[in-house]
Amino acid sequence: MPVTNVVEAVLGREQVKWDALWRLFAWLLDAQEGHALGKEVVDEFCRYSLGRAFESCKLRREYQFGILRDGKGKWVDLALAIPSFEAPTHFVVMDDVDVRSPGDRRKLENLTSYRRLAREQFPLAIVRAVVLTNAYDGSFMSKTYDALGSDAPDFVVADGWKLLPLRLVGDWVNTALTSSASRQPEKMRVFLLDFVEWSKSLSSGLGEQVIISLGSPATA
Repeated sequence: MPVTNVVEAVLGREQVKWDALWRLFAWLLDAQEGHALGKEVVDEFCRYSLGRAFESCKLRREYQFGILRDGKGKWVDLALAIPSFEAPTHFVVMDDVDVRSPGDRRKLENLTSYRRLAREQFPLAIVRAVVLTNAYDGSFMSKTYDALGSDAPDFVVADGWKLLPLRLVGDWVNTALTSSASRQPEKMRVFLLDFVEWSKSLSSGLGEQVIISLGSPATA
């Protein structure tokens, strides 16, 4: 069947192109970007991972944690610092784990390293590792939980991690599109609706698809 969704054509569905997705996710989290969603998506992200929205934050793709003993650095796909990278009170490191390989040893070792390095570099900050996934929820990510432990039970704990399904990001975008403050040019709105539709079409562990009414608020 021909693909008519632009986001699916670029990012794939059964095999997600994660490198390209991180560019798109960083774009959605940047309140100054041309999506015209303002702070709504990044505020929801902060509420989900840290318990509340913040006045300001900084984003950095391919954030490097120094030079390690083997001469290679650790590069985080995306990092968010509040209020700054120089003196953060909250610091979020992000990576992806695909539903097809929830026990990927390299990914899980990297996530553990990112948390440790963030704690060492910013000992006074609350640290979160956010794991972006194309799984519907955590039901089929037991190997991820086995490696990383339970996700953060309380927003005030100094160190923890959270699983973030892409379908939930789609919910945030969909809700933002219905906001009275949201004023996208038509071509941008069509693209963002394609993203929402794509995020809902990703297979769950059962191979099912979730269908929602686009342009209307959805529940997490």
